[in-house]
Amino acid sequence: MGTGQWIRHLPFPAGNRIRVTDRLQLAVYLFDFEHEHSAEEGSSTKWAGTGLEAVYQLTDPNKDPIGSAVYLETIMNDKDLEIEGKFLLQKNLGKLMLVSNSIVAGKWEDGYSARVGELEQLIAVSYEIVPSFSVGLEAKYEVELEDWRHSGGNAVFVGPNVSFRKGRFFSAATCMFRVSDVEGEPHIEFGTVMGLHF
Repeated sequence: MGTGQWIRHLPFPAGNRIRVTDRLQLAVYLFDFEHEHSAEEGSSTKWAGTGLEAVYQLTDPNKDPIGSAVYLETIMNDKDLEIEGKFLLQKNLGKLMLVSNSIVAGKWEDGYSARVGELEQLIAVSYEIVPSFSVGLEAKYEVELEDWRHSGGNAVFVGPNVSFRKGRFFSAATCMFRVSDVEGEPHIEFGTVMGLHF
């Protein structure tokens, strides 16, 4: 997944989407970058593409016993296409927020010739220290399916997250460490996003 993944794990963060209706929100990501580092290949940063996301709220986490939403995102560049769907759940307990994401993603890479599927389950907890700043912890279970048939192994990641909001500006970051022994998966995943609400 591209950077900025963490803030998109939260179904209803303030200030990073355009509200089309009371239930539908849209966002455009013009510059989505990925940074990779490995002992064998070194470090590289590349433009992952331009993305569009839509979130449709089914229930409100502030009014209903549990918040729920469906999410669709697509990111595309000159060689790759990724389409991702999520079912989002959120429970607010005062300043504490509990989040669960069930994720199915499809990728067409290397000139759209290589097909890869991903199944993920993410759980996260976030605590609002002050209205503009939150910290938390998240865990992700990921299965990659080459050509949608062959499993590349089950990877588990755990790590902290932070978010900041001030006026129209928002930012968030997560640093997740792999705690499972799966070859080919990164040891650390770092994601960050910054933006302005219009």
